[in-house]
Amino acid sequence: MIFFLRQYGYLVSMLILLAIWFSGMLACSKQRVGILLSACFFAPFALGALVFVPDYWRPILVVPFPVGLEDIIFCFSVGGVAWLLAVWPQRDRLRLGLKTRVALVRLTACGLPCFLLSVALRRGGLPIMTSVVLTMVLLAIVLLWLRPRFLSLALTGALGFSLFYFLFARAALAIWPSGYWNVGKLWGYWFFRVPLEEIVWATGHGFVWPLVMAYVLDAELVRVPGALAPTAQEAVREK
Repeated sequence: MIFFLRQYGYLVSMLILLAIWFSGMLACSKQRVGILLSACFFAPFALGALVFVPDYWRPILVVPFPVGLEDIIFCFSVGGVAWLLAVWPQRDRLRLGLKTRVALVRLTACGLPCFLLSVALRRGGLPIMTSVVLTMVLLAIVLLWLRPRFLSLALTGALGFSLFYFLFARAALAIWPSGYWNVGKLWGYWFFRVPLEEIVWATGHGFVWPLVMAYVLDAELVRVPGALAPTAQEAVREK
């Protein structure tokens, strides 16, 4: 058992991350459907392992497939946690459209071009994480143009998820200090032994994924009984 825990730290840490996501979903009862959908919608991004491994990092998988179970659990969990942390302060006001066909079309329109662009940038000579970050910046600009009212949601997500991810990564490294990163291919900067790329990615993910979800799920912020009077912008939108 001890050997398994030491050898397969990636799987064990991902199971812990999954448990954290599940606990958060139970605690945020009014947004459980959105949190679950957010996790499911981000899970396919585990295909990114095809370009991240072994160039960016070299994890030890229980079953050495090109895309491991661990990668799927990671994407599923961070998809749900990022949305959970972003919506938590406004969980009573957020309403989701939940139109299946619209959601799938919009998710494909956001995800597929970004995946292809990041691969193209990587083939053009940029480091893989740099390619991903640039793609996230471009997607964030487009989504903010489409849904500028969700800037506060994105900022909350960026702050909450970057802090959460840093603390989680730091704790995981305290238990499994070796890590799996391909150090020679990193930017070369570390923050408390966590690669700067990881923190930048977490901030970007926490910012852009809530924007994606708000767009995909046709989210709206509504007033609740006892809330303050609507702002001028909200009043105009309601008309």
